[in-house]
Amino acid sequence: MKALLIAAAFLAVTAAHAAEDPIYWAAIKKGLYAQRSKDDAAVIKHYTDALEAPDMPATELGSSYGVRGDAWRRKGDLDRALADYTAGIAAQPSLLPLHIARGEAFLAEGELDKALADFEQVLKVNADYSSAYTGRGRVKVRKGDLDGGIADFDQSLKRWTDPAGAAEREVALRLKSSPPKPAAATAAATVAA
Repeated sequence: MKALLIAAAFLAVTAAHAAEDPIYWAAIKKGLYAQRSKDDAAVIKHYTDALEAPDMPATELGSSYGVRGDAWRRKGDLDRALADYTAGIAAQPSLLPLHIARGEAFLAEGELDKALADFEQVLKVNADYSSAYTGRGRVKVRKGDLDGGIADFDQSLKRWTDPAGAAEREVALRLKSSPPKPAAATAAATVAA
């Protein structure tokens, strides 16, 4: 997903500004270099510079917030990541990868209903979006709906071979066939032995 955002931002801006380097584009180029170097602090700095640039076009806001949000998330700051994903969605609601990224961040925070809302929003717009099914399946499994989660992982795999969806489907199937024992039963069995 982040590679898609990076590529989309890079191609769109490169084509539009091949001959000149506006302020925001100079910052984005530095941010792209920092991404390749896996320097999240520099990614955040340069995308902040781009977002604050006076010539930043509205068409670049969503992907720029998304890239910076991904860097915040990798650094473990989910609050800032969520703020950036939300700002990106407000700027460009049609950028479905932002909804996926925010849904995954909400899922990591344990905000299952908010995560579910983002994944379902994507599926309303594009019923073939594989990672939305994977994300929704994760939410359903966490809520205890193993059958629903497995069904979503299956839908994801029909659309694209998503390694995460395939692996999580297998885990859900194992949980369904051999549910974990309640803690009291496990403790009683240990004491009896």
